[in-house]
Amino acid sequence: MGSEPTGIVYSATSYNQAHRLTLSRRSGKMNSMIVSADPTAALFCSDADELIGDDLAATCATFKTFLLIEHRGSWSESAAADAVAAALPVEADKVLAMPELQPFAIRPIGRVEPQESTLTHVGRVGHDSLLERVAFSTLDSLSHLQERPGSGSAPIFAVCTNGSRDSCCALKGRPLAQHLHQQLLDGGESPVVEISHLGGHRFAATMIVLPWGYSYGRLTEALALEIAHTAQQGLVHPSGLRGRADLSSASQAAEIMWRNKIGPAPIDAVTGIEEAAEAGTTVVSATVLGNPMSLRMSYETGSLVDRTRCGGKPFTTGRWSGE
Repeated sequence: MGSEPTGIVYSATSYNQAHRLTLSRRSGKMNSMIVSADPTAALFCSDADELIGDDLAATCATFKTFLLIEHRGSWSESAAADAVAAALPVEADKVLAMPELQPFAIRPIGRVEPQESTLTHVGRVGHDSLLERVAFSTLDSLSHLQERPGSGSAPIFAVCTNGSRDSCCALKGRPLAQHLHQQLLDGGESPVVEISHLGGHRFAATMIVLPWGYSYGRLTEALALEIAHTAQQGLVHPSGLRGRADLSSASQAAEIMWRNKIGPAPIDAVTGIEEAAEAGTTVVSATVLGNPMSLRMSYETGSLVDRTRCGGKPFTTGRWSGE
């Protein structure tokens, strides 16, 4: 196994408290390591993850179609499943078992009185994205969702605030959602909603832009607003981008690398993404601004964060590289 890694102590200030984070690593290169938060003054997972330099690229949860169910009031850890059971009680098990379908609970910004849970939208992510408002909750709304023609839709900015799943999402997500709502509300219906667990609470504050399916993390108020304004112009902003939901991790990472080079650009600036396994790596090819491109992608496992102030499960960091 070689010599033991060198112990390094990092100090950080979070939510007006001083915290210590002790980690072990080999100098010069990211290797497998264990990060142990001081149990008496632990960091929140989102602060610990950022402190150790975890890469948020290619961490978007994968799905191809989705449901948005307005489910007001307080949320449990399983808010999405609760919303399905409340809005589609007879068909809930069938809905939750559908492959590549992701249901989400949503609610308006701010504290609102509970009311009957209702399926409000169905959609499909990706280049040929689709977002349809539905008038009533029924499984018929999901029929042939993959085959329906795409439609141009104004984006919805859904910020995770599922604090019962992880406190970081409430502490960082709710103020961000409120700020976006105030800045983007223009006399009509707000394009901003609170949404249930998006995956990757260690990257809070997180947001997904629907129906495209682009997920973002570590958002500040300024960056989130810039992303939203860019999306309203039909462009994908590369900063804070975690990936697109219909792509594998390797393809998400490759697309982010290309988008970081070209800057804000239409979704169709990167098309025809394909993968091929080759010698322990994944070769991702695409057409970028009309030019054929390819990247050989490989993944390197990083640190294991075993305890945080949030009390969540341990998580392992990592990073994609491409050449």
